[in-house]
Amino acid sequence: MKEDYKILAEHCEAVLLLNNTKLPEEFYYQSLSLCVLDAVFSIGVKYSNVQNVISNFILLKSYEEVGRWKLEVCCW
Repeated sequence: MKEDYKILAEHCEAVLLLNNTKLPEEFYYQSLSLCVLDAVFSIGVKYSNVQNVISNFILLKSYEEVGRWKLEVCCW
């Protein structure tokens, strides 16, 4: 008998169009600290509040302003 996780994985691969998936700009940050802020402040709040926290942190720390989040898209 197949294990549950294999059944789930096969179903997801068959049904979801993951090859055409693109993450929005807010998933790309200039630094790990911004990723952590986003993750922590996203717990149980409206995302607009998270956006305000990130924007204020960027202004405070003088990150380079580029794009929607005013951040450079980082390449890992």
